[in-house]
Amino acid sequence: MLPRYKDIVELLKKGSTLEAQEQIMSLREGALELQEENQELKSRIRELEGKLEAIDFWENEKSRYYLVSPWRGPAQAYALKKSESEGEPPHLVCSNCFHQRQKVILNPKNKDGWIYLTCPACKAEITTGLRGVRGPQYAEEYTAEPG
Repeated sequence: MLPRYKDIVELLKKGSTLEAQEQIMSLREGALELQEENQELKSRIRELEGKLEAIDFWENEKSRYYLVSPWRGPAQAYALKKSESEGEPPHLVCSNCFHQRQKVILNPKNKDGWIYLTCPACKAEITTGLRGVRGPQYAEEYTAEPG
């Protein structure tokens, strides 16, 4: 426990200057330790604030997409909502990466005459079951009931 100012004053009044100096040195050491701890805590706060910002950013980004089955089969991907596009063109995002908080756009690939969508990050392949597909659409177009 750190010495109190009042105790040091009492020592000086008694003429115990050596003991008072030791108490003052102890106070200085304590003050330095508190400064270091304060810096560490400030650093940790900045780190946690950064993590919270990343979470907030991802939550906003995530709300811009909707899970769709573009080819009426079991294959699924996340499609950008037109209402959230802000001028961004339609695209499909890898569902594996999306669940890892990453937005990776799927790329079409022709494999033995069949069209697959592949993820450049996790290497996942989504089969379309088709020999040709049109370009990506916004989520609302995939979820609209056929007329």
